[in-house]
Order: sequence, then structure tokens, then C-alpha cells
Amino acid sequence: MEKRRQPQPDSPARGEISLGDAVRALADLDLTDDDADMALATLGLARGAHDPNPTQRTFGAADKRARRKRKSRAERREKRKRGGAPQPPAPPIALPPEIIETTLARLPDREPDDNDSAPLARLPGQQKQSRESPVTLDAPRLFASRTERALLAAALATPRESEQADLSAVMDAVTRGEVLAALPRRLRPSLHQGVQLFLDLDPLMHPFRPDMHALIDAVQLLAGPSQCEIYEFEGDPGDAWPEGFRDYLWTPQAGRPVLLATALGASLPGTATAEAGAPSRAEILDRWDQFINRCRQAGSAVTALVPYPPARWPQRLSRRMQIVHWDRFTRAGEVRRLLRQRIQNR
Repeated sequence: MEKRRQPQPDSPARGEISLGDAVRALADLDLTDDDADMALATLGLARGAHDPNPTQRTFGAADKRARRKRKSRAERREKRKRGGAPQPPAPPIALPPEIIETTLARLPDREPDDNDSAPLARLPGQQKQSRESPVTLDAPRLFASRTERALLAAALATPRESEQADLSAVMDAVTRGEVLAALPRRLRPSLHQGVQLFLDLDPLMHPFRPDMHALIDAVQLLAGPSQCEIYEFEGDPGDAWPEGFRDYLWTPQAGRPVLLATALGASLPGTATAEAGAPSRAEILDRWDQFINRCRQAGSAVTALVPYPPARWPQRLSRRMQIVHWDRFTRAGEVRRLLRQRIQNR
């Protein structure tokens, strides 16, 4: 049985948010119904959420292993002590026969006292935090730090001829009796073409703004700042503009791969987060198809990093572009598999 990989110490796992936490937060924030639906959809607790692929299969790189809850050390030790013998069921809890009526009331606001100004306790060796300097927390990355470089390198790599001869292509030509004008070379992954990085400004990507900023640094470190073009877009990636220059429009570069950090239609019409008066689902998908066609005409491979699970990917787009689940459990081998398919289909 394959063991589930545990998060690294330098990247703590995100905590789970229950429905009760969301209800209390919405009561304190006093949001409108539309904002509340968008917040619940971002947390995966949307009312009437729509599955874009109820019976269809999506394609892309994602962790396909079942995530089972690992038992704690104390639970495993207790199981060894029992020797595997079944335990008798616990006796049922006696409930009162009558129904007890209860009501929930908001507690009155507490008056501040002298203890509120007392300094917080600090761990041994922790420096004192001044009131002027803000407190910053290290948020976990969507890609694990130990696999991020390999994942991005596999997603951005393009085929390039190497110095090694492709013996299988030579043997095929000799078998068919063809005359070789040039010696076929083996293809290998390379980052020589650079990258065009697209950042989606969809509201569903707002919780991942820190991850998108970290993605910019990681891609520039991998491909080089001069080989990394950064664009932003809202809804239609074909109308993207360079970062900080909204008056200019994006144009594809021949052979340069395109990498998108996007929700990829997670807020398409028909979902809980779709805005009133927005373009129809077919219109949005048609715009994505036009964008993909422009990239293909320029010889540019298109890869999307999507933080939402594959169940929310449009099946139509997953067949036309390479989609990678932006999640810390995604393995570099899944992305390399997509790269091998790209080289074989060339």
C-alpha cells in the first residue's frame, strides 16, 4: 500500500474550516447574499454548487490517490495493545424522552479591562514584537517547496533537438528505403523558449494572491527575468494586458509556452459564484477556445495551474490544454507525463 506523503515541516498544512465556522464568520461580517455565496464557494461550502462535469471525465495532472486520514501514534499503539481483538460497542447514551427547547442568544460585548493591554506570552527565544510593526504569518504554498521547481520545469519545458541521434527514426527511414537529408536528433525538454505567465484576476483567485506572487518569483528564477513575460486578465485571456500596462494587449510569441494561474471557469454561469448579467457559459468557453487556437497557431503550448479540484474543471477545456492541479499533493511525474505526450504528438 502506498503511503500518503505528509506535508513538510517548512510548509504546514492548511486547517479545515467547518460549516459552523463559516456561519459565525458570515454573521460577524454582515455580507450581502452575493458576497456570502462567493465566500462559501471559495471555501467549498457553496449553496447549490454546480458540478460542471457531472458524468464526464476531465484530463490533467492531479493527485489521483485516495487521501486517507492517518491514525495518530497513540491510536496505533492502542491498536497493538488490543492485539486486533474487536472491542464491544459502547452502551447507548440515555436521552431524555421529552424535547428540550433551546435558544441561541448573542453574548453582550465585553467591556475592556486592564488585562487587555498586557503583553502576550512569547515562546523561548522569540523576539519582542513592537506595536508599530505588523505581524506577518508564513502561509503554506500550494506547491510544496521540495517539488515546486521540478513541477514548474516540467510544465514550462518545450521539446528541443539534442546532439544525440534518434536511432529509432533512422532505422524507420532505412526500413522504408528513404534518403535522409539530415540526421534526426532526439528531442529533450528545454526552457530556452522562456514563458508567458498569465495571472487571473477572477474573485475566486483572490485567496491565492500570495501564491501568485510567489509563482512569479519561482518562474523568473527558473526561466530568467528577461525570459518571463507577465500578463493579467479578467474573464477572457485573449484580452490580457502586460502587468502595469493596461493600454497594451497580449500577442503570442512563436514557440514561447503559456502558463496560466487561473480558476479556469470555476465561476462559469450556472455556478453559485456566477454574476448576474455575465456572458453565457458557451460564450466564455468559446473565448477560451479562441485563445487556445491563437497559441497553437504560434506554436505555443498552453498549461493552466488551477487551485480548484478536477471536478470543477470544464471537460471541454481539459481536452484542449494541459491542466495541472495547483495543489501540494500533485506529483512532478504527472506533469512529466503530459510533457511526454506533447513531445510524441509533435
